[in-house]
Amino acid sequence: MSSSLRLPAAIFPARKNFVASFCDSDKLLSMWRAYAGNGGGYCLGFNYSELRRMCWPGPKVGDSFPLLARVHYGNTPKSVRSYLNAICVSESGIEDLLSRLSPFFPSMIKNAAFAEEREWRTIALDPPVEHMRFRSGSANIRPYVELSWLHLGKPRGKLPVASVTFGPMLRREDRPEEIIGWMLEKNGYSGVKVTPSGIPFRL
Repeated sequence: MSSSLRLPAAIFPARKNFVASFCDSDKLLSMWRAYAGNGGGYCLGFNYSELRRMCWPGPKVGDSFPLLARVHYGNTPKSVRSYLNAICVSESGIEDLLSRLSPFFPSMIKNAAFAEEREWRTIALDPPVEHMRFRSGSANIRPYVELSWLHLGKPRGKLPVASVTFGPMLRREDRPEEIIGWMLEKNGYSGVKVTPSGIPFRL
């Protein structure tokens, strides 16, 4: 691939864009503070291979499909090149791939100041309305789609949950491992590892 990559100027039409965010570490104190009830929440760990199998590659022409992608931080053309290199695309296949991936790029790139988040995203574009759900938000109605939604609209079943880490502010004397284990068993999950976060926490 050449050292420079020029993207054609384009105005992307408004689309229904749904994003689920992940972090590739359960040890970041900033994540526990910001997203887990000040350390009193939970971190779900997923089997990467199984989660990726639920997403792209392999869509048929015209499908709306979810994409599992690492977020790139900083310079946009460099981030795009990094992604194309990561999936080993040849020069001859770049143009076709760009046309298919271009709607995802705005959700795959963030300012370099957020690099500590080590974020991955599942991005779903234009899911059928019949698969959308709605909940109340702080100031509006919030639409969402469940992660088990597949690009062909068929149910995918249980998510590939591999572990549950509970936050450092939960009291061990309340036996969270046992209670979480019961909840997992009730919902059909077996063999899921439940552990404490093991990191110090201060407000």
